Amino acid sequence: MGRLSDATRQHVLDVAARLEYRANPSARNMRSGASGIIAVINQLSEGASWEAADLEYIMRLTQAICRAAWDHDAYPTLLPPGVDGRFLARIPLDGAIVADPVRGDATLRALDDLGIPAVTIGRDSTGGADRQWWADNDIAAATTGALGHLAACGAQRICLVSADTGQSYMTDAEQAYLRWCEARGVPARLRMLGRPFSAGDCYAAVTSELAGRAPADALYLVVEALIRPALDAVADAGLTVPDQVQVVVASDSAVARTGRPTLTALDLHPEEIGIGAVGLLASRMAGEQPRTALVGAEIVVRGSTRTVGQPTTGGTSR
Repeated sequence: MGRLSDATRQHVLDVAARLEYRANPSARNMRSGASGIIAVINQLSEGASWEAADLEYIMRLTQAICRAAWDHDAYPTLLPPGVDGRFLARIPLDGAIVADPVRGDATLRALDDLGIPAVTIGRDSTGGADRQWWADNDIAAATTGALGHLAACGAQRICLVSADTGQSYMTDAEQAYLRWCEARGVPARLRMLGRPFSAGDCYAAVTSELAGRAPADALYLVVEALIRPALDAVADAGLTVPDQVQVVVASDSAVARTGRPTLTALDLHPEEIGIGAVGLLASRMAGEQPRTALVGAEIVVRGSTRTVGQPTTGGTSR
């Protein structure tokens, strides 16, 4: 405020606060040379059988990112999955948030080439100094907690159903499951669907796990899109949830909350992750040192798992 006296300066600040005045971001950005535009990109694995809008987690995450970006006087711009460098170069981006990058993510490489700072939700497992800025849950801890809940409810033969997409939330859950089984000396019943995969692939994998002399008596579904084909396989096998097959889903959704029975699920708190990612991007754009933002996950117990200590029925305990 130039050469104003302290009293005048404080009076101006008090009036601005009372009027809830905010500087015009366009005018401010003209002075700084910044556009205020940040890209928001939700990546999908190659051949995914769902759209970003199909998954409640992504919708909650994206809404939180947009609200938090506005609070930072930034303009969030939603871009399609897999957007390439030629497209990115047409937009005067100040930064980007990339959710669920795939291994060796081409969009992240393009952002690097253009000198656009980016943070991720989940990790690009190829690593590197530019990959140290990320927000997420502790997927390994969340998976271990979900498996422990199933075991406490009497499950003995837990099958984890996931997909080989190369995205960190998939691989972290898979590795945590294998460690959990090894620590307890129980065989792993891991069903990793290929890429691309369909609902039919999930149905076939679960059907196979529910057959034979020692069928699975619990399912841990890592992908929200696998719920319906997995439950169809249970029903078509003539089994009931939770008496004969218990189910936990790794991401809460309307499907989990409203099904019959309702499904025990992990609330990953995507709103907190989105807010954390925006804060990280602001820090990176300000030239701060790389850091991460971890958000806790909470298991929401519903009708698809039995009461802790409740015995199984139907001779299919695991």
